[in-house]
Amino acid sequence: MDNTVNTSAANTSEGNMGRVIKDYPCGYDNTAGLTVSVGKELGLSFPETYYDSDAIVKMVLAQKEKDGAPFAEITLGRCLEAETLGADVRIDDSEAGPMINDYKYNKVEELLDMPAANLDHPRLQAILGAARKLSAMDVPVMIEIAGPITILSFLMKTPKLFKGIRKSPEVMAQVLEKLGNDIIAIMEAAKAAGVNIINYSDSVGGVNILGPELAAEMVRIFTKKMALRMRDLSDEKTMVIMCPKTTLALIGTGNARFENVKMDKPMRYGEAILAMRRKGRMAGHMCIKKVDYVLSNGLFKEVVLL
Repeated sequence: MDNTVNTSAANTSEGNMGRVIKDYPCGYDNTAGLTVSVGKELGLSFPETYYDSDAIVKMVLAQKEKDGAPFAEITLGRCLEAETLGADVRIDDSEAGPMINDYKYNKVEELLDMPAANLDHPRLQAILGAARKLSAMDVPVMIEIAGPITILSFLMKTPKLFKGIRKSPEVMAQVLEKLGNDIIAIMEAAKAAGVNIINYSDSVGGVNILGPELAAEMVRIFTKKMALRMRDLSDEKTMVIMCPKTTLALIGTGNARFENVKMDKPMRYGEAILAMRRKGRMAGHMCIKKVDYVLSNGLFKEVVLL
């Protein structure tokens, strides 16, 4: 399955002013991420590994070799960002990784009282510690950081969340502004720890889930401003890339476009990201999980914000 962005794709939704937001179908060829089974094969114990930077390094290097990836991914579970905000999470030896135990909030108005992200959270510090150690070993490092809708889906039930977005847009604008600051703070901490690729992903906030009108509204009140802030983090050492669902929402609302940049030679997507890092450059035309996909035409699609 070729999951590059197809400008003629059938999965499209029409939002405000007749603009079309295309959807990106999730799917990938390998794990390109961390699995508990790999850790157990190495004799690592869970949940202890989640808090041990040395164990994380051992695990991610084994996963890197297994996937044949050009980078080591230090993402451990999908709900770490919500954990830093006080989410009730169950952490055990489950193959699925850390999972939500119970929802903390029932109304979007309650989200206004969320604490700031705790950057000293033990799990986050273990991951950042692993990033520093991998960087010292000259191993390229990638981390996936969730967007606001995905984060909030671990803090309250999604039907209540989506209803709140529609019924209380002013409240949600405040919540999203606060979450944006938290996400950027985590990204900055990751960059300072030596992370080379920051993958921003908000799959729960895709047009296939939100619908065209709400997806367009999310771009207006949050994603456009967030993308500008993320672009400022990209430089010669670190590139911020976006899930294609986010990229296509920006393009579909007239806030971004693709620009082809000639590479020295054809190479795999993950290798291309590392090779094409520079100040202000972002990517996001295909899923980072497609580590083996070769850009055979020698062209790298930069996401240019408008």
